[in-house]
Amino acid sequence: MRKYRLSEEQRAFSYQEDGTKKSVLLRQIIAISDFNDVIAGTAGGWIDRETVLAQEGNCWIYDQNAIAFGGTVISGNTRITGTSVLWGEVYARITSGSIIVKSARVHI
Repeated sequence: MRKYRLSEEQRAFSYQEDGTKKSVLLRQIIAISDFNDVIAGTAGGWIDRETVLAQEGNCWIYDQNAIAFGGTVISGNTRITGTSVLWGEVYARITSGSIIVKSARVHI
């Protein structure tokens, strides 16, 4: 069962990697079903492709100023909150308990 869709709206995000300026197009996630504490219709963070945020589990990017792209994988019960930026080989998966990433900038 799918829990979110990507909005039609695109937003460019510029960043620097190894001294090189880069840009990526992001789309906002919109919940299409109720799960955990997320209600259908709720807008969340921004991602560059659906492989970033799993359709299964209770993972969610809560803050509309949070973004994840470029190989990041968010799954399980992971909660991304605050103005967070995740990119590169970042894997966030919680199978029991919880992890909350709040206002972080993570790049691996």
